[in-house]
Amino acid sequence: MSIAEGNDGRALLKCFAGCTVDAICAAVGIAKVELFPERGDGYTRRMFKRPARSATSYATARDAIAALERRHGKRTAAWTYHDANGEPLGVVVRWDRTQGKDIRPVSRMGSRWIIGAMSAPRPLYRLPDLADSPRVYVTEGEKAAEAARSVGLIATTSAHGSKSASKTDWTPLAGKECVLLPDNDDAGRRYADEVAAILATLTPAPVVKVVELPDLPPGGDMADFVAARGGDQ
Repeated sequence: MSIAEGNDGRALLKCFAGCTVDAICAAVGIAKVELFPERGDGYTRRMFKRPARSATSYATARDAIAALERRHGKRTAAWTYHDANGEPLGVVVRWDRTQGKDIRPVSRMGSRWIIGAMSAPRPLYRLPDLADSPRVYVTEGEKAAEAARSVGLIATTSAHGSKSASKTDWTPLAGKECVLLPDNDDAGRRYADEVAAILATLTPAPVVKVVELPDLPPGGDMADFVAARGGDQ
């Protein structure tokens, strides 16, 4: 996320994972009105005169997800990220709506959980499964990774969208054969290019292959590829 000051003194927030301003404010525990400068005798550019409130925390990831569901309704799916020892670090929660998908993350902060993204560098999805596999398939998104896993492939992805690959720790893939399966759109191909560039910096260098799946619809991914074949490998 980037934070800047506008010409009129307001705070300008940009989340490269696609979060709304409301979601960012909720995650850091401030009211949206606090993004704007106060006016009084003279014009102050102090955008956060009052100390920001602490973000609400929860005892478990389930409690944090339940809070999200009270606001947004029953989730469509949720995918958990773990560290190398299998301890949960974050959950990506998804809602499928008529206007498109809605993604909200929760993450562990010490012994508590908050509604907000994991700190960088983030772990790869299904990290504990990757250590003993000489070949790993990389998709864009957890749904596609799970589709690859459903047909027997060891698959992973990075959290929080196609623009967040650089915020992930890719070193567990050093020395492996990495097969990138891009989505069938410009964003998917850019993501694959960025991941390939990151992998090229690892030591020992992995073998990187980019495989464009045939017959995908526009924007399609591994989940569409598997679904169109009835789950056949």
